[in-house]
Amino acid sequence: MNRLRSAALCLVLAAFACGPVEDTDSISDDERVETTKQSLAVDDLYTKLRQLEGVLPAPAATQTVSMGTWVSGGSFVGLASTCTVVFTPFKRTVCTPPTTTLNAISAVLSFNVPDGVTLTANGKTAVSRFGRVTLDVGNADVVTWKLQSGSYSYGDTLWIRRPDVGGVGAFTVAALPVTIVYDPPQNAARTNQASANFSQERTVVNTLTTGSSTINAPEWAEGKVAKEIGVKLAKKFPVTAAAYKVLQGVITAWGSVDTTQTSRTEVNTDRTLSVKVATTQNISATSRGGPGRGDVVVFYSDARVAWSMDEGKVSLTMLDHGPLMMVTVDTLNADLAAANAGQTAPVTRLDAETLSALIKLDPMASTSNRPWGSPILGGGVTLPASRFTNDGQLLVNGASYTQSVSHTISQSDRVSTMNATTTVKDYHPGWLTLIGVGQTQAGKVTTTISLGASRTTTTSNTKGASITLNAGPTESYRVDVHYDNIFGTFLTRTPPPPPIVIGGGLAVQR
Repeated sequence: MNRLRSAALCLVLAAFACGPVEDTDSISDDERVETTKQSLAVDDLYTKLRQLEGVLPAPAATQTVSMGTWVSGGSFVGLASTCTVVFTPFKRTVCTPPTTTLNAISAVLSFNVPDGVTLTANGKTAVSRFGRVTLDVGNADVVTWKLQSGSYSYGDTLWIRRPDVGGVGAFTVAALPVTIVYDPPQNAARTNQASANFSQERTVVNTLTTGSSTINAPEWAEGKVAKEIGVKLAKKFPVTAAAYKVLQGVITAWGSVDTTQTSRTEVNTDRTLSVKVATTQNISATSRGGPGRGDVVVFYSDARVAWSMDEGKVSLTMLDHGPLMMVTVDTLNADLAAANAGQTAPVTRLDAETLSALIKLDPMASTSNRPWGSPILGGGVTLPASRFTNDGQLLVNGASYTQSVSHTISQSDRVSTMNATTTVKDYHPGWLTLIGVGQTQAGKVTTTISLGASRTTTTSNTKGASITLNAGPTESYRVDVHYDNIFGTFLTRTPPPPPIVIGGGLAVQR
């Protein structure tokens, strides 16, 4: 769907569940023209990338490397380092590892050894059977290996080259998570709400991967990297080849695309991807559904990604994405019920797998199946300690007030990670599996999104939010505040029940 039409769709959906959308009133006519121009340029580039996947010759998925023969206590015969003695600047032995060339993505090392020998290579292990041991080391270009049998061992290093293993293409990810704005516990009158202001915050996408592939996870790169790989790849084909002609079209199309305008993303120095909500955006959880029901899950739909492979190493480039969607967990659950019944999800139009994954981003969503008449608390849910930091407690007693909460990001916060699954749309199945991004499950192709800790581009390392809490004249309750390291927002809930003693032992009341 054209990106402009997608934005119009979200404006319609906003009346139901999307919440606020990006402010377009302040955009000048010149900016609108440039945005339209860039959208059309990405459409053209994406079409050519998809066409290219159909004409590029695909490399083999794996290739076996015959390493040699070894027996305990004996010498190794095979691909081994060559060592020489040099005398400058002092006498020493210098060894050069052997090099092998593959026309495949993954290398499978094979050794002829007695049974029971353990092979360790790049942190992976295998044990020999029937006189042989093999191990898939993925697309590594340097492999350090060791054979072990009792007290005997032999090890070396292998260099791997893949000069002709390359490709360029594209695919679409159904949903790219951005953040969650958590609805606070509700008072008796159901008037509590929370809001978060996003200006310099970034949600970090580490990579897209199958999650279990032996291939090293792809890294993010700027668009110019993918273009340069395309230029390098074109030189491998004669000018009369179909692949050469399509590649020239791709290279020309790349010259018209500025991904800084078409996607609110930025490639970090560690080759991860930062995704932002908008230049400035305030998002409020105002449905009064309470934790796990009224929480607002924010994501971009239909993120279009270009992939490029150079000598077996894969890079990803975000081209653009659809509208920013802001949907409550209750709405996601309603859409999921429709999708599971074989109907089109009425609000998000997402498939069941993606909807389920978005719901699972919210740890409080496990409470969303309770009846509406039940207390909207949420204290009994165990929050992952690696993701959430307890930032204190608020007491509300016969008062109404708006509380600003903040969190100073520590080094331990920065190492938090979590995975989410989403469906891949509009893809070439052979290439997607080869590059280690997509895998087929239950007839659908999915990818695992690895999310890292939220970041900020300012010098300040403090995140803040606003929570409005109300209590009637005789009403009193406490609220725990937890900082979400992944999404940079604040989860609030009633404190978990204290442990109770049963028969001399402890049991947690939930």
